[in-house]
Amino acid sequence: MQVSFCKAMGHPSRLQILHFLHEAGGRISSATLLELLGLSRASLSQHVAKMAAAGLVRTQREGRYLHIELACPEVGPACELGHHALISQARRRADLLEE
Repeated sequence: MQVSFCKAMGHPSRLQILHFLHEAGGRISSATLLELLGLSRASLSQHVAKMAAAGLVRTQREGRYLHIELACPEVGPACELGHHALISQARRRADLLEE
């Protein structure tokens, strides 16, 4: 399960989607994501389907609108923690290069 979970996050667009969902409080419309990401509707749909299959997000249709939400609230902070860890690692590498 963990491998599937991590693979689903293994694309820059999917990480951006998770970031925007986290920043929006866990739920956002597909139309808003399309604007924010500049993806085609088909591309967004494929990314969301892969994340939904891995249990990262779920979708809910309300009339003409599709809303995407985090399936598990811990996903947002987990992505944020990973981001901070990578920043720390980059800083340590930069410090080593300066020595």
